[in-house]
Amino acid sequence: MISKIQLLFVLMFTVSAYSQTISGSVFDETKVPVPGVSVYLDGTTIGTVTDGNGKYSLEISQNSNIALIIQALGYETIIINDPLKNNDLDSYLIPKQNQLREVIITKEFFTRKQKLAVFKEQLLGKSKAGRSCIIDNEEDILLDYDYKTNVLSATSINPIKVRNTYLGYDVEFNLQDFYVKFYKKSVQSIDATESLFLGTTLYREVKKDSKIEKIRRETYKQSTMNFFKVLANNNWKEAKYTFYKGSFPANPEHYFTITSVGDSKKITVLYNDTEHITLKENKTKFYAEYSVLNKKNQSKIMFYTNEFYVDKFGNNSNSDEIRFSGYLGTRRLGDLLPSNYLPL
Repeated sequence: MISKIQLLFVLMFTVSAYSQTISGSVFDETKVPVPGVSVYLDGTTIGTVTDGNGKYSLEISQNSNIALIIQALGYETIIINDPLKNNDLDSYLIPKQNQLREVIITKEFFTRKQKLAVFKEQLLGKSKAGRSCIIDNEEDILLDYDYKTNVLSATSINPIKVRNTYLGYDVEFNLQDFYVKFYKKSVQSIDATESLFLGTTLYREVKKDSKIEKIRRETYKQSTMNFFKVLANNNWKEAKYTFYKGSFPANPEHYFTITSVGDSKKITVLYNDTEHITLKENKTKFYAEYSVLNKKNQSKIMFYTNEFYVDKFGNNSNSDEIRFSGYLGTRRLGDLLPSNYLPL
């Protein structure tokens, strides 16, 4: 059976214009400052730790809605959306509750090794980049298979530490949600019908040379970031992208308008297909569907919004309302670059 896999994941967005400094303090539940707490901008290489007085500061672009992540072992992760709009960035850590997992004795059809293999495949990907990734703390990952619904889910006691040797990054992934649905009792990716992973990500560059940079550039060309950058810059031919409406090549200028906002671009999708396409989802106000071809790789893009912004890196402001299937829908954590990456 050939299964159509839908992949949804969170990529936070930055609109960069002018940078400014954000600062704050981190306290424990007794209001004592906590040093050594990790503070970072989600999906980027931009991070720091609190000093001896629990204080931190970071440079962030104005008009940015990127999330600020505050993370410490033994405490719940704090996520501050739109930190520039938040006047009070002082944060209070909440200790994690040590909850005992309920143990239910059931007949296991699959071993932990089998479940872990499909978890890594669906999280990291099957590409060369995904296969090169190494998880250093596999023992922290808790896997559960529901045999009634054929759903594999996963949680992690601590952030998942990934070494991406192919792209030259160490990645700290704070898993918030993960599942894979199968059409039958299976842990084979070919039998998967839907998968999702959500979490926050901090990248640390561990290797940088001409070979690694070449690999990153080629990876970027095959990314959703590059697609949005091509759309925003209207350089389809130069980037070797072909745009389709239905089964026929079309001129994207007939379907989108592009307006400059600072050094970002506002994209307006012109046509609403809700009257012509039957959707599995409940009624939605807006829906448009297009396809693109790039280096023989075909992807479908589904827009559930008629307006969004794209920054200079290729990040978009409405990632939860723009979905991909086909080639771009198969991109996993192992294929992703920091959201502040720019090809040299």
